Amino acid sequence: LKSDPWPLPALLLRRGSRCRAWNRRRAGYRVEARNMALMVRDEGLVRRVNTILANRAHLDQAIAEAFQVARCTRQGKAIHVNSISTTSTAGDEASLDFAGALMLLSEFLDRLRLPCERSDLVSWAAAACRSFALSQAEADFITGDRVNFLVDWVLRCLTEQQVRAAPEEFHGRRFLLGFSYDTSLAESGLLLSGPVALGMFGNIWLHPRVKRSWVRARTMPAAIHELHHVTMENDEGGTQEYLVSTVSKQLCRLPPELFSRRLQDMLSMEPLPHVLPLRGAYEDLEHIHLLYEPLVAESIALGDALLAIMSAPAEDEDGYRERTVQQITWRLLTMAEQAHSRGLVHGCLRMSGCYLNDAEDLDSLRLLDFGLLELFHFPAAMPPMALLTPLDSDPKVPIPPYRRDL
Repeated sequence: LKSDPWPLPALLLRRGSRCRAWNRRRAGYRVEARNMALMVRDEGLVRRVNTILANRAHLDQAIAEAFQVARCTRQGKAIHVNSISTTSTAGDEASLDFAGALMLLSEFLDRLRLPCERSDLVSWAAAACRSFALSQAEADFITGDRVNFLVDWVLRCLTEQQVRAAPEEFHGRRFLLGFSYDTSLAESGLLLSGPVALGMFGNIWLHPRVKRSWVRARTMPAAIHELHHVTMENDEGGTQEYLVSTVSKQLCRLPPELFSRRLQDMLSMEPLPHVLPLRGAYEDLEHIHLLYEPLVAESIALGDALLAIMSAPAEDEDGYRERTVQQITWRLLTMAEQAHSRGLVHGCLRMSGCYLNDAEDLDSLRLLDFGLLELFHFPAAMPPMALLTPLDSDPKVPIPPYRRDL
């Protein structure tokens, strides 16, 4: 050091660089440890919610107590712990409004020590309320059974929020639960090929078929025959056609349990006029495939049929008239009235989603992509001329957005 004055500063610089590198490495360790802690905490939350849902008897008892406490609080009555019943109360007088139900849900999650953002809680509760409330009066009539339904819905959505953060776990599970047949697309024998239309939520395969080799090698169970209401082979020995709507699983609004429940309700309800009936559902790793009754091979889009009518000579008696518009609109409004009475919302009625099985018969009108607004989010890329009205309603509103249909 006496012979050369530079080694000391050089040594300090090297030492300082090593210290800085160590500090950076240590900061990286801290971030990694914090991320691991968050991951473990999220997995612990999912495990805790699943445990709560599994202990249904204790959960129902806790919900019944919270429901009666909330009623007494909203009515300004004194709360006596010894007088609280452990059974759920239902009736005209035992109810909460939607604001009271939100307060109950928030306090109940705090009691279970389950973290949840206020905005997420409101949107989940509103989505659950829209499944049974068709008016504001019904939304403000939350009985004990409906409180149970809301709590179950919110807990499952809270778990789903954590699962979506892990793509492998999200796609590695089954989405269609509780069906009487194997919902795997590989087991369906469907051959997705042929003409495609752009739907609101994904591709619509207009004329897919069932593989001939699958028909020869397998026999469909009777339960699935009853579900589809069609046979696998037609009179000419060929395979039966279907209409299949393919939607990405990333667009699903609901957890698999709630999604499957809503889908089964749609399968079991009476068909709506002029709407293709839903006959089944399948899934693969990334998509949900909804199986509908087929369109005939000679079907034509409603927009093309109207263009053909308008291009007819003016002296043609069957030309384009105001009466034609009235007949089409009357059929759409008749369908919408029945759909709204069942809680189904279209989201957007568009010309490219309407087909005629017979170009000369307006009674053959068929609507595609119907009643899926509460099941799927709209994708970023939309079909041309699809954004006729604002599609997504306020997620905090507890009643269906009927006025956004037309």
